[in-house]
Amino acid sequence: MALTANDILSSEMLLRVAISQLVPVVAFVFVVEALYRLVTQAEERHAWLMSTVVLIGVLAALLDKLIAIAG
Repeated sequence: MALTANDILSSEMLLRVAISQLVPVVAFVFVVEALYRLVTQAEERHAWLMSTVVLIGVLAALLDKLIAIAG
């Protein structure tokens, strides 16, 4: 446990950059949920399709950020 804490403290800037890049991507999920609720009132099928496509994009962006941070 202490080794992990020391690793985090030694690369604190990397941790801050990682968090700052991941938070907006994760926060976009909440935007999608709000849009889903809004579009569902007009057409549920379109809302589901929109949410699916956007969430796939969010997962791709999240994976891209994680790979960039790791590499």
